[in-house]
Amino acid sequence: MDDVQPVSDTQTQALPLASSWNNATVEFKITQKPQGVASTINFPVLWADQRRNLIYSFGGEASFIPPISGHPRPLTLWTFSPDGKGSGTWSENTTSPYGDGLTRPAGGLSAGSPDAAWYLGGWSSVGTSPESHNLPIGTLIPVPGLTKFDFTTNEWSNQTATGYSPSGTAAGGGIQFVPGFGPKGILVAFGGDTSDRFRYTPNSLPRNFALISVYEPSAGKWYTQTATGEDIPDNRSRFCVVGTRENKSSNGSYEVFMYGGVSSGSGAANNAFDQVWTLSIPSFRWFKADYTPRGARATHSCNVVGAGQRQMISIGGYNASRSSAVSGMQIPDEFAQGLGIFDLSEMKWTDGYDVDAPAYTRPSVVEDWYSKNGSYPESWDQPALKDLIQNNITAKSTSGPDQPAPAASTTASASSAPTASVLSPNNTPKIIGGVVGGVIGLLLILLAILVFFIRKRQRARRQHDDGSDAHPIPLKAVAEMPDRSPEELHDPNFVTAKEMDANHRRELEAKYHWEKERQAEGENGRMSVTGRRELE
Repeated sequence: MDDVQPVSDTQTQALPLASSWNNATVEFKITQKPQGVASTINFPVLWADQRRNLIYSFGGEASFIPPISGHPRPLTLWTFSPDGKGSGTWSENTTSPYGDGLTRPAGGLSAGSPDAAWYLGGWSSVGTSPESHNLPIGTLIPVPGLTKFDFTTNEWSNQTATGYSPSGTAAGGGIQFVPGFGPKGILVAFGGDTSDRFRYTPNSLPRNFALISVYEPSAGKWYTQTATGEDIPDNRSRFCVVGTRENKSSNGSYEVFMYGGVSSGSGAANNAFDQVWTLSIPSFRWFKADYTPRGARATHSCNVVGAGQRQMISIGGYNASRSSAVSGMQIPDEFAQGLGIFDLSEMKWTDGYDVDAPAYTRPSVVEDWYSKNGSYPESWDQPALKDLIQNNITAKSTSGPDQPAPAASTTASASSAPTASVLSPNNTPKIIGGVVGGVIGLLLILLAILVFFIRKRQRARRQHDDGSDAHPIPLKAVAEMPDRSPEELHDPNFVTAKEMDANHRRELEAKYHWEKERQAEGENGRMSVTGRRELE
């Protein structure tokens, strides 16, 4: 295989969702991003605002791929407006500037609902904001706290996340908005790792997948619950997450699906995964899909698509089983064009999108467990969480599916809005997406998902608690690859936006990790004046 040649790609690409297709032959509609428009940012997350028919790009790092210098962009929220034809326009959102004390993070956890979007943790670096550009390459400063962007008021807020981790930090994990529990839904978070507030070192403090964190937005409170299962996922980060619910499930359960990921190994290999797991709420129980692995994958994006919310599309990523990103990118992609389609009910991979696929039903292994064991865990870690969950079961089981709208991450979660808002002129599905560890999805009754990812080019052109003590990095202080998925925005015949397709993005991340590893050893201990200011 030819050597990987990193290339910056500023295209936004669209996939059709109004008709069935095969991943080897489907064609993308390409839209060029204008000069200066968040086109050289890696690790952004996408938030879909259903009411305004907009998608926001938040966070990320400046690209180091030539001819880009790695200089971070000013702190700006970028907006994509679909045109109803599989394309749209990018612009700077001047009406919603970053709030006081907020910065541009990368590597955090992102999720969204019909009303708001959240970003948990992350880190700042030489590439995240102009004021952090003096940090040594390889130095990552944690950004603790939970940032919220309200779609209705266009206002920012930030509160502590010490209910998630002692330091309020988080990176590389998954978070999903789960509707129907609590007054306004809940956020369920797991995996990845944490750090102290002074320095983030990937995989140094991994979170066990038996530890599930639950955030209740209306009260601003964090809870924890121990998950069970015949087996529990091994520690990992940089996986993708989506969620969905059966329309007529007896107890209103909601399944959160996780795919792929990687954890640092020793010697010549990492512990990389080709596994799909589902965490079912309210049982808080893990179930593993039984299939033959095709190839480990990390730093990719996933989205739920189709009117029945039964299919998950995995976009981009690379095989992280090698000791370095560069060597991992030499491994041919098992998915044509970097697109894998997973049937969430059958829990098996296919090679095409089916516009007529039936509605999602719980996998048989999940259905069997509920029929034999009931709806809830054998024991609850906190009585208050038990009350929060159980008080909503009756309402959920009688009212039908109230899925979330937009919000993409990661690690990318897709869900749908409870009402049939018409975001596209002719109500035909489409998908806009991004390889973002944290893209947020907005899935309406018609489909459209934003999924930005990076296209790979090779020489032969062969086929990533309560707000009292929040400690955000100041705006002046701090900001290559995206994270997760928005649920659906609308554009009649397309699922728009791949930002740099599956293969391309591998190369970008290769360069990214190479740059970080290049100076990590020699400059770890020093921090610029800007870096110190960030920690105050």
